[in-house]
Amino acid sequence: MDQPLSLIEQINGSPQARILKEFVTNSAIYPLFDAIRAISNDGITSYLLEVPHYLLLLAAFVQAWVLGRPSLNWQQRALGNLIAPALYTITDLLLEGVNSFFSQPYHWLYWLFSLLMALIYAWEGVQPDWQLVTALLKNVGRVLLFPALYAISELSTELTTFSWQNLTAYWQGSSGHIFILLAALLLGMLLGIREAQTEQYLALLRALASRLRQVSEWSLAPDLLAQTVQDSQALAQHRVERAILFADIRGFTSWSEDKEPEVVVNMLNEFYEWAEKIIVSQEGMKPHFIGDEVITWFTEATQAVNTAVLLRDTLQAKLRPFGLSVGLGLHFGPVVEGLLGSASTRSYDIIGDAVNTTSRVMAAAEPGELLVSDTLARLVPQQFTPARTRQIQAKGKRDLLTVYCL
Repeated sequence: MDQPLSLIEQINGSPQARILKEFVTNSAIYPLFDAIRAISNDGITSYLLEVPHYLLLLAAFVQAWVLGRPSLNWQQRALGNLIAPALYTITDLLLEGVNSFFSQPYHWLYWLFSLLMALIYAWEGVQPDWQLVTALLKNVGRVLLFPALYAISELSTELTTFSWQNLTAYWQGSSGHIFILLAALLLGMLLGIREAQTEQYLALLRALASRLRQVSEWSLAPDLLAQTVQDSQALAQHRVERAILFADIRGFTSWSEDKEPEVVVNMLNEFYEWAEKIIVSQEGMKPHFIGDEVITWFTEATQAVNTAVLLRDTLQAKLRPFGLSVGLGLHFGPVVEGLLGSASTRSYDIIGDAVNTTSRVMAAAEPGELLVSDTLARLVPQQFTPARTRQIQAKGKRDLLTVYCL
């Protein structure tokens, strides 16, 4: 089963979406404009029959596949803009030869455009705060490909030799040419401003999503949080069976009686930190902390027992310097799990008689002791022996409860 995407991953887009975006907005700009030029001049049949056109698109896809990865640094992104022209040049030289390849002004334009994009991406890495300027340069450079290819196409049919002087005279010789050039510049600037605004919004969304994730993960496990992004019903209340674990500090009330509040809080924060690391590492639910008490639950009884043993041993050692110890209780039973609370204040929790029973089992544990209810012990019988049992009178229960001392 595929892992659900987090909110930030959805904002950044899937790997396929990033590659497609890179292809259509950067890597394939020249091949697509060149395709329009070739089809306009020679017809679509001629275009489809020429192998170099396919090589051009294939090289652009390879470049998009490389640049579509989010882990690239600015140097790699800058040099990555030269992948497509390099691949195309190598393959086309083998097909057409050196003289034929370099005699085509389109090939020179392709390299000029790619080098320009590489420099702009390098500028973006060196000056990340100049986002608007970078976006303007990118989009103006891309849009200017249209009038440049248009001019080269017309000059190639009218002149036997191509030169910078002929190109300059071409633009100055017609008001229509000036209109195309200025319109392209305006369009590029508008696209650049729009791209800069979009990136600002995305940066704000990423920062907000990161902060929301941090706050949400204080009470929800990362995998459960990711599920809620995909499925609005992931946190809905549902009836399940869970192995429930309670633990609290024995002797805490008398210990804290003569301590400053800051000392008590610091000790409790350390206690919470120790407990949470163990519980999360054993794939338990994010623990709830109520005073000196820790509550969590598991889908499997074996997980709960193993975690409880590890918690007991670790917390006993950590609390010993304070003259304190820990008592733990385990039980298994049906509960309602999901978001519980009022319309404006909710938490992901479990509720049911099994929760109350676990609390009573834990309350009966001696300092440093782990008690397991008979219900849970029957699910993992290999870890328990009848000789280690006793009967307890749980508050609110008519009958005595059988518990195992582990």
